[in-house]
Amino acid sequence: MTEAEKSIDISGPANAGEAYATYGTQGSTRLNDVTSSIPKFTKVEHTTFKAEYSLTGDNVVIHFYLPKRKVTQEYWKKYFAEALNDIGQEHFQATAPRLVAKYTDELNSWWFKAQGYDHIIDLAKYLDRFFEALEARMVPVLQTQSRTS
Repeated sequence: MTEAEKSIDISGPANAGEAYATYGTQGSTRLNDVTSSIPKFTKVEHTTFKAEYSLTGDNVVIHFYLPKRKVTQEYWKKYFAEALNDIGQEHFQATAPRLVAKYTDELNSWWFKAQGYDHIIDLAKYLDRFFEALEARMVPVLQTQSRTS
């Protein structure tokens, strides 16, 4: 990455005429070009996890976070990981390298990417079914964890 690619001119043109002359479209600025490329995440909340998802390019990216109720690390790092692996492969009908999941210590969260799913017509509905399958698998585990803690 060059030094120029690391920085951006956020001042923009002084007026719309200058913007048109500089960028070729009325009212466009370099900052607008950058902010329009930032993925917008949709948040969902279930009993057994919280999540946010976005379609980034042709990839579905999902961040999974701990549920509101207190859970053990075994629940989150073992049982949820197993469910994410099993349900993810079944739902997306794929394995690695098309599916990738990683645990992040900094946020105590899971990062999941399904590559090449921009062809899904109703992504929200498709992912709702994925989340519901995860929820169905994790509710009994959560109930067991609650009884033993």
